[in-house]
Amino acid sequence: MAGRKVRPKVVVIGTGGTISFDGRHGLDTYEYVEFGERHEIGEVLARFPELDAMAEIESVSFRRLSELRGFARGLDRPCRQDP
Repeated sequence: MAGRKVRPKVVVIGTGGTISFDGRHGLDTYEYVEFGERHEIGEVLARFPELDAMAEIESVSFRRLSELRGFARGLDRPCRQDP
């Protein structure tokens, strides 16, 4: 498979902050939390299908983080490796 580009694996941890909300309309930058709709991290990432071409994306809700056994121990490993 010469010439085939290997996509890095990226884990995106959704913490439920500002990025997880839709406002009532595009200009709702003030009351979006009270009146908007909250989305899980997988739903937020699904809005950007271009990400699939760049990396193998795994989304994890912060509440599920403990399900990733050994995740925190190896968190800095990709930063030390050369791509």
